[in-house]
Amino acid sequence: MPSAAPPPPSPPAFALVPAQASTPVPAAFEWPIAKFCELHLFSGATIELELFLDEVNNTICMQRMVLDLNKMNYLVSYLKDGNPKTWYYAIKAHSPHLLFNYHTFVAELCHSFADPNISHMLLPHLDWSKTIQLDQFKEGLKDAILNKICEVHPKPATFDEYIELTIKFDNKLHEDELACKDHSCHNYPQPRPGPHTFPQPRPQPPASAAPAPPSDVIPIKVNAVCIHSPLTQAEKD
Repeated sequence: MPSAAPPPPSPPAFALVPAQASTPVPAAFEWPIAKFCELHLFSGATIELELFLDEVNNTICMQRMVLDLNKMNYLVSYLKDGNPKTWYYAIKAHSPHLLFNYHTFVAELCHSFADPNISHMLLPHLDWSKTIQLDQFKEGLKDAILNKICEVHPKPATFDEYIELTIKFDNKLHEDELACKDHSCHNYPQPRPGPHTFPQPRPQPPASAAPAPPSDVIPIKVNAVCIHSPLTQAEKD
């Protein structure tokens, strides 16, 4: 009896590996680029200064500038030709240390172009402490007012209180000066009389020949032939 045929070979066994889902490679993350409106050039006019500093500081904040040199260079790039650029070149030549301190640089800009009456309104644009603000404020005060402020205890708590106190002392000082001048006018010393001197006699002009007083004497008539007095009545008879 013929033997049975061998069974066909079985297919090779392959290890079944579960299919893995392909993970996409993430793209590099990029921060969105902020777009800013173009700043107006600062021409040096006092009325433009506050708006100009607002725009510069807002842009510096949104661009996350940290270094003072970068902040200063950004501000300088919007200074218009003329007085602002001339002022900057003078700072660069004579006070280059200001170029490395943004807040001091802005303070010098305010000092040069701001109206003195509104200088204190620009202080919020400067990140200054109370001590620095007071030091800058005291630089232009009179010695008499500084002495009065030193005598005040306790010291004012805010910068505005310092300003009010300074105005009060300045008004009082002005009133004292006016009172002193008025007192001096009423008590002005009279000039002291000098040594008594006698007036010198004035020279008299030479007297002219006075006319002779009238007289009853009849003058003698002079004749070419003889000289005689007028004839009497007896001689005429």
